[in-house]
Amino acid sequence: MRIHSAMVWFSLLSFMTASCVVERDDHRRELTSFYVEVVAPPSGCQATEDDPCPFSLDPVTVHLKITALRPDGTMDTDYNDTVALALVPSGMWPNGTPDTYGLPGQVAGEQAVKIVTIQNGQGADVPVTFQAGFDVMQIMVEDLGYRPKQVTNECLTHGADCPACWSSGHAELGTGCLSTDDDNPEAGTGAVGVSRDFVFDTPTVADVQRVDKDHIDESPLSGYRVLIEGDNANDFSSLNDCVDGQGHTRALLVVTAVTTQGFYLTDVCNNGGPLLATDTWRDFGSIYAFNFNSPENLRTGDCITLLQGGEDDFNGFTELKNPAWSDPTCIDGQAGCPPACAQFLPEPLVLDGATIRDDFAMEKLEASLVAVQNVTVGHSARCDTNGNGQVDYDVPEEKQCKFDCEDDPACWVYETYTQYFQYTVDVDGQELAVVTQGVVPFDPNEHEGETISYIAGTLKQLSFGGPPWILLPRTADDFRQ
Repeated sequence: MRIHSAMVWFSLLSFMTASCVVERDDHRRELTSFYVEVVAPPSGCQATEDDPCPFSLDPVTVHLKITALRPDGTMDTDYNDTVALALVPSGMWPNGTPDTYGLPGQVAGEQAVKIVTIQNGQGADVPVTFQAGFDVMQIMVEDLGYRPKQVTNECLTHGADCPACWSSGHAELGTGCLSTDDDNPEAGTGAVGVSRDFVFDTPTVADVQRVDKDHIDESPLSGYRVLIEGDNANDFSSLNDCVDGQGHTRALLVVTAVTTQGFYLTDVCNNGGPLLATDTWRDFGSIYAFNFNSPENLRTGDCITLLQGGEDDFNGFTELKNPAWSDPTCIDGQAGCPPACAQFLPEPLVLDGATIRDDFAMEKLEASLVAVQNVTVGHSARCDTNGNGQVDYDVPEEKQCKFDCEDDPACWVYETYTQYFQYTVDVDGQELAVVTQGVVPFDPNEHEGETISYIAGTLKQLSFGGPPWILLPRTADDFRQ
């Protein structure tokens, strides 16, 4: 019996062992990563710490060798597929870059990927053209399983010759489908490779602010967390030092105003200072840092050496949100750290009607110090006919009243003043909004039609406003009746 039991147990064990045998795949030959080698750096610079490339919106090209690797580090010669190239954390693809796609869920143009085909495990000389790289960036290569195929109108209409992931445009995409133009329904391996660091100069204030006439309300670096660096104020005895002994332009970042929600800053050198051109700081040289509350330890006339923030065009007004900045520069040899750049505070530019009429000219001055002289306070129009304290656009009379007043440079809407404390002044037949509430004890209702000799302050934009430009005096010294 014991022998029989042992034999039965042995047979059962053998059966169980046989039934539990699992066939294991050999993964030693599967793709695990990419080796990304720089074959050629940008022309004219190495893009290294010792030889950084200048920040530029002009395209630059690097050449890469991309090699698919197996777990043992050998080249995966069986790999024949597409990979996605992304620029991280800065840089963008120039308009019209071939084989560039924005994936679903991403802001158009932001973090778009460039698709490159790898054959027999390697792309030996892959040209990669990009622009607006700053500080330290890399080029990331990833196997997403994404093989984009342009979807034609015929495909959209009739479902003919559609990519594999096309599903009549209604059903949700499959797990491995990144877009309806994906011709590969399988998920990628997720294998990743990263290039060496590419080092670029950081942008200037003007690089962040500068726009062209066709895209006047959006910074070229919209959506990026940018870094702006300045030089030490103790290296400046005058603005002649905006260009150093080697002919390089410096940056002198002067705090021009501090508010309850942030601060205004001007690079008074701004690509050359007085040695290269007159008043170049007035050419996109100022910016506003939106801090959500009053910044500690900052005063008008302070200088900082670093400003970082997320670029956002809020109703046409360029802001750096959630900013970080360096401590103010202290004057060498003086106790208490008095503002180091008080002597470099720029004089406000006096606006005339022709400048206010020119949107592009005003855009250049956004966030900078400006002034108006001998201007007339407009008269108010009370547009609230139903007595609810505001202008209702669904009430035709109130809407038309507001529009008519905004078209008249000598008129400001009373309800706008009660809500936002904005009234307007007439500058050579052009309208400019002013906010003096909390700074100067001045009630425009009591001074309609009167002349104000001088108003200075920072210039803010509200793209949908009527008018769109607002002058914000800093102290009582900026307002002279």
